[in-house]
Amino acid sequence: MSGVLKETWSERLRYQGVIIDDRDYHVWGSSPVWGNDGKVHVFSARVPIATGFYKWWATSQIAHYVVDRPEGPCSLADVLLETGQTASGSWDCGTQHNPTITRIDDLYVLSYHSSMGTPEERKRSSARIGMMTAADINGPWKKQGIILETPTLKEVPLVPEGYDGGTDNPALIRHPDRVVNNPTYIEDPYVFVHDGLIYMLITDAESRGGLLLSSEDGLHFDYDEAAHGFGPVRDYVAPAELPETLPDMPQDCFERPQLLIKDGAPTHLYAPCGTNMNGGKGTCCYLFRIQGDDERRMHATRRW
Repeated sequence: MSGVLKETWSERLRYQGVIIDDRDYHVWGSSPVWGNDGKVHVFSARVPIATGFYKWWATSQIAHYVVDRPEGPCSLADVLLETGQTASGSWDCGTQHNPTITRIDDLYVLSYHSSMGTPEERKRSSARIGMMTAADINGPWKKQGIILETPTLKEVPLVPEGYDGGTDNPALIRHPDRVVNNPTYIEDPYVFVHDGLIYMLITDAESRGGLLLSSEDGLHFDYDEAAHGFGPVRDYVAPAELPETLPDMPQDCFERPQLLIKDGAPTHLYAPCGTNMNGGKGTCCYLFRIQGDDERRMHATRRW
């Protein structure tokens, strides 16, 4: 059971361009949600350009942006989490990275990746997933502590070469079972429920794009029947318009996909990239609009 959403996913995407760009920071994983104030709130990982993108494991912070409508522009509201807010040696004294925001009942739930990493040492095995909650999207936020410890080798039957423990980017939904019992390494999953199916949008290194998978139970996803989730930048921007690639950064592929959901349906895709169409020196976040069923049908039948 693949569902209409997956079958038509790639034809629904409409590239919109840069949505968050910060002169002094590399903007990375950016997760949106509708706030109880009627605005869109985006929680983004950002790394100081001065320290370099690949020191994210020690210097990343989680910034809170607000926008009146999904298409932007975004304005910075506050920095929710940053390094050094807890005592040295605490599980979350280092990086604050790649948040996912969702609303469950009357609570906003923010899950995020944190560790004890320093600029000199990554300390990957210290990485954990933490959680914060708030009744109001503007806070106050309450830390709930660690929600996911590092898996044991017994829990990771397909151990990647060089695996040294730790957790990675979180994805959270309300569901009675654990998600996901994947047969292979996956990166940057975003999990959501639509029309009775559980979907997972992931980064796919092989295609330099993304894949969309579906599941009926949240445990077994149809990897062999995955749909095209999104492509690299060159699929949406003419080669002549692409800026020069910046050194020592992720290049022309979108990563860490996150969705804006309204009335149970995804309406926008947010994804960061190392290609900065604004010409800036840092990574930035891009926006795709996702056509609804009525708009998609109208577009498909229109005659030019």
